[in-house]
Amino acid sequence: MKVNKILKFGGTSVGSIDSLKVVLDIIKTNKSKNYVYVFSAQSGITNLLVEICNTRLNKRDEIIRTIKHKINSIMNGLEISSLNVTELYKELEEISLNEDITIDLRDEVLSFGERISCNLITELLIANNLNALFIDSRELIETNNNFGSAEYNFDKTYQNTSQYFTNLAEGYIPVVTGFIAKSESGKTSTLGRGGSDLTATILGRALEVAEVQIWTDADGIMSADPKKVKNAKSLKNISYLETYELSNFGGKVMYSKSIYPAQIAQIPIKVLNTFNKEYEGTTIGVNSDKNFFAVTSKGNITLLTITSSFMIGTVGYLSNLFTIFSNLNLSIDLVSVSEASISVTFDSILDLEIIKTQLESIGSIRLKTNMSQIAIISNTINTTPQLITTVIEALNSEQSSIELISLSNSGLNLSLVTNSENLETTINNIYNKVDVLLKQL
Repeated sequence: MKVNKILKFGGTSVGSIDSLKVVLDIIKTNKSKNYVYVFSAQSGITNLLVEICNTRLNKRDEIIRTIKHKINSIMNGLEISSLNVTELYKELEEISLNEDITIDLRDEVLSFGERISCNLITELLIANNLNALFIDSRELIETNNNFGSAEYNFDKTYQNTSQYFTNLAEGYIPVVTGFIAKSESGKTSTLGRGGSDLTATILGRALEVAEVQIWTDADGIMSADPKKVKNAKSLKNISYLETYELSNFGGKVMYSKSIYPAQIAQIPIKVLNTFNKEYEGTTIGVNSDKNFFAVTSKGNITLLTITSSFMIGTVGYLSNLFTIFSNLNLSIDLVSVSEASISVTFDSILDLEIIKTQLESIGSIRLKTNMSQIAIISNTINTTPQLITTVIEALNSEQSSIELISLSNSGLNLSLVTNSENLETTINNIYNKVDVLLKQL
């Protein structure tokens, strides 16, 4: 079977009776086009599975009943049944009897969301006279043993996937589980939350498809969060790198790791709205819209500054510092370095005293919590110096301090850390002023 496109549907797209009927219509329209369909768990189910892992043994039955009620309500509304789903309920109940849910067993528990979802959808398609075939992505994608956010082995995945679909006869509609894979030790692994996007692009690269489509509940990629910025608009074209920046700095676009497989194979990704399927959406590829820009933000940021005279002329100082960060499993977002100090940001964590204890021996430590990070992603930053001035003026007008400024090496990302007390007003002000400026160019 020569696959032409990968279509991935997220949790909200398969989370209700009405949304599944829309998905069914999309698949019916494309039934003869050799497309592969990747599905997430129904919205809310993965959170319930996480809750099973985090709660006491005597509370798990209640959570499983909630999962069964939600899934059964959908199946009843669609007038379908599935013996496979019933068997998966039993398997989940058995696994949940383990007192200690280890990190590898946790991935096994989380896998039930996609496995239930795809079995349900397979039955829905069959009930509507479509030749659907359930495919467990653990047969295709192999990873390391980093359970919870495993790294895939592309060579083995390519071999598995290529062989599987080469041997698959024409006429089937493949229904593939997103998010899950098989580790090198043979256990179930997961690709990280949002990993169904990555499943789609990994398979897209392996099968050398013409396009990967990500179906969600928004009109493509937005220039800002429409819940925060009232003038936010849908972008028509955005580059791989710009999307990566947007995903990493607070933009609710798609799982950032999922961009690379498509980028390396130069496969366009189309982000479409299941609930507005006629809308053209956003194309992620080589090019972006002229004077493109987007504004993202996130709160609850910690700013750490280390000052030490030992930094000056000392070989390996920064290496030692980042080794400490690595040992603390601390993911750093922004970095600003001077001769005698370095400032970094990270998402706030509960125990900052551990960080202080680890770092006090190498310099004076200053921590500022509850800060906000604002990022302006644009292909005009390097060529439009007044954009930086405009952003700073917008912050000044809100009487917000600027604690850190970072301009990425690519010139696509201008990020600032501020103490802004009204983040929503601030980002609206920045967005509107940048929009006016770029429209004049």
